[in-house]
This record gives sequence, C-alpha cells and structure tokens, in this order.
Amino acid sequence: MGVEFRHGSVVGLGVSISDGNTSISTVRVQLPAAKPRPSAGSHVGGKQDDDSTIELGAGALVNAAGAFAARIVRMGGEHMHDLPVRARKRSMFSVTCGPGRAPQPAHDATPLVVDPSGAWFRPDGAAGRFLCGMSPPVDRGDPDCSSPAALRDVDHALFDELIWPVLYGRCEAFAALRPASAWAGFYEYNTLDANAVIGRHPQLSNLILCNGFSGHGLQQAPGAGRAVAELLTTGGYTSIDVSCFGFERVQRGEPLYEQNIV
Repeated sequence: MGVEFRHGSVVGLGVSISDGNTSISTVRVQLPAAKPRPSAGSHVGGKQDDDSTIELGAGALVNAAGAFAARIVRMGGEHMHDLPVRARKRSMFSVTCGPGRAPQPAHDATPLVVDPSGAWFRPDGAAGRFLCGMSPPVDRGDPDCSSPAALRDVDHALFDELIWPVLYGRCEAFAALRPASAWAGFYEYNTLDANAVIGRHPQLSNLILCNGFSGHGLQQAPGAGRAVAELLTTGGYTSIDVSCFGFERVQRGEPLYEQNIV
C-alpha cells in the first residue's frame, strides 16, 4: 500500500521557517533497538545514528499519540500553545453474574447502560459476563499521569464502593456479581472540554492533530480518521466538516461540551 511502518518514540522535531511559514521539517525517532539503515528504495528514508535514533523528513505529521500527545506539540518549541490533553487513569472490571433469586439480564436485550452517576455496564462475551466501570468522582481525585507505570494499580475500591452498588440498584440480579478480572488504561483526556481536537495546529502548518477524545474515541474514530485523511490529501474537509473541533477553540478558551460523557 506504499506505507512503511517504523516502531519507536518521537523524541524531537526539527522546525523550519520559509516565507513566513513555520512547519516541521524533520522528526527524530528513538528506535527500540538498533536497526539497519533503510534501503535505497525506502519510501520513508532517513538516516540512523549510532544511538539508535533515526531522523525522518516530514511533509506532514499527524499527531495521534493518545494520552501523551501534548509532549509532541511541546517539541515544536517553548512558544507553542499547549495541547490540553493529559493521561487520566480509568479502571475496567470484567464481572460474572451467577445464579440468584432474580433473572439475569439477557445479553441480546441489554445495551450499553449508563447510569446518571457515570457508572456503566454492557454485555461482554458469554452469557452472564459483563464489563463495567466509571470515571472517578471529583471528590476522589483524577490526577494527570506522567507514565504508563500508573496503570499497575487498579482502583478496586471504585468497584466495591461505587460501581457495584449502582449496578445492583439498577438490576437486582447484580447482587450475585463476582469480579473476574480488572485492568487500567488511559483516557487521553482533554482538560478544556473532554472533547476531540482535530485539525491543523495554527503555529505549525503541517502538524495535524487528532487527540483528546476523552473516552469516546472508538465511537468517533471512523469519522475522525476520514476527516484527517481528507485534510491531508485535499487540504480541507470534503465529506465530514469537523472544523468545530479545531485547535482554535483551545486558543480562545472556548469549550465545546458534549452532554453524554462517561
């Protein structure tokens, strides 16, 4: 398909100014291990140094770096307007609903259910198995995380103290819930309005942002991906106008809220 994948971490950006236009000229990538120099026919090209980094030319750069996307923007220089996306930990719980006095919720008749408290559940796989979770309430704190090490600890107390009572309040059969497994992951949380930032960064003409989905990125990914592809190939949005999600609202401090966020 004409695509060459490189696995590594972006550690620096080269910025150039031409005719008053500021853009990214190179991207410096730290490779996980030393790699041979690219072949002469490589589409990406670049040169590798002895310290296992590679410098790539950049016609355009799409920042889809998830929870740590703000770090990429900061590499553009101290003058860069901050991308208000931070890593926020969320805990997920897989539970089973065993036999009890009340009938189990039927999988084929149970949608994703979101309680006003923010607790949610949905069927997952075999009958009697569900996924559930919730964002931590304000009084429990929701700190920014600086590294994936924060994911080592799952907030089991959140399930015991808040989620399970809410689920039982909605469905009596959940009195027989049994935790099966749990894990933690990151929301790429937009601290301005918990909504996506899509489009060009005003200070770097060839930096395109696709960040800050704050937990509903999977639902919006097809549209966001198409919009970014159109912006790259045509210079604008041709089928899906997502200009309301542009970075300009961040600069103006004007949030774009969505009512239904969990």
